[in-house]
Amino acid sequence: MSNKEKRTIEQFTYDIEDFITTIQEKTKNMSYEDFINSGDNIDAVEIRFLKIGEAVSQIQKLDKEILYKVYDNKSYWEQIKGTRNKLVHEYWGTSIEVLYYVAVEELDELLRYILKIRELLK
Repeated sequence: MSNKEKRTIEQFTYDIEDFITTIQEKTKNMSYEDFINSGDNIDAVEIRFLKIGEAVSQIQKLDKEILYKVYDNKSYWEQIKGTRNKLVHEYWGTSIEVLYYVAVEELDELLRYILKIRELLK
């Protein structure tokens, strides 16, 4: 028997919110040039992206429809999960430029969807 705690969708939404906040803190007011020269920040951002992708996958396993209830775009959710897979399986093919862009430009959108998921659970 596994001692692994069974997590809920709500817990995963809080995890994702925390990961997004950390990424945003690590990249706040940071230029792309500064980012690519900061190995610690790149590592921190990559790890959080891995965790976001895994958490989204786990949410989908627990409820196949909930992601589409907040944003009905399969490719959007597949890209998030795909980022995790690419970081794990194709690490050397990972684009630091894309990570930076997503970190500074697109995480607010994801956070809005995650908060909507939490609202659906109430």
